Amino acid sequence: MDLTLLGTAAAEGYPALACGCANCETARRRGGRNLRKRSHALLDGQLLLDPGPHLLWSVQQFGLELRRLRHVLLTHGHSDHLLLSNLRFRGPGFVPGELAPWELCGSAASLATVAALPELAELRLTLRPVAAFDTFALGPYTVTALPARHDPAQSPLFYAIRQDDAALLYATDSGPWFDETWAALEDLGRAGVRFGAAVIEATSGVVERPAGTPPGVHMNFAETIAHARGLRERGLLRPDAAVVAHHFSHNGAPPHEETAALLAPAGIVPAYDGMVVTA
Repeated sequence: MDLTLLGTAAAEGYPALACGCANCETARRRGGRNLRKRSHALLDGQLLLDPGPHLLWSVQQFGLELRRLRHVLLTHGHSDHLLLSNLRFRGPGFVPGELAPWELCGSAASLATVAALPELAELRLTLRPVAAFDTFALGPYTVTALPARHDPAQSPLFYAIRQDDAALLYATDSGPWFDETWAALEDLGRAGVRFGAAVIEATSGVVERPAGTPPGVHMNFAETIAHARGLRERGLLRPDAAVVAHHFSHNGAPPHEETAALLAPAGIVPAYDGMVVTA
């Protein structure tokens, strides 16, 4: 399975709009891998993770062909992960010819704004609400939904995705994982699942969390490293697995090159827009 990370920034993008902080100024000056769109990804050209506001830009930038796309996984319904016009602009009046059906999977709370679209049937959108710890078939994949520590009103999820012997963990936009999440991952491990790639949230970068404070809704580098170590210690990663930090904010994560140097000792590489991760 090949996952293309189309956007690798947090909600405000990187560099952020009208921001003059040192990280944003450096990113503008260096360009390249320092320029990040909001988070979204595409698996094997046929499964989209989060139809967010920068999807059109990615289609143009990377020459993507989405006409064979049939399946969408939604982590949650925040505006940097779900743009409703992406669903409308693939429909009648905007695209000639027969409209391909899309199946959108996510929590019921995250799908609520999509469900309210009056043209849902006209757009050939099928909604499949899933709950944390559900395992379900989605096209050629077997998917397990895991609860993210984020906005509880959204019932946010991240996903373990499998096809034959390949397995991918896509765990973005979450604070430290719940004990129940670790238990579910351990159950997958006992069933023989070993991830060939793990994409792990790293929004807060070098910002430290004061001792004794409750877990946040994002992770810093120390927490990203601890979660990668937890996956390794539990035998959930293949020996050659790619561990990728993802979803960077300019408010905590340094520019790409500095981030790479900070994460390298832990065997973690930073994501960048257009990066392809093979599981």
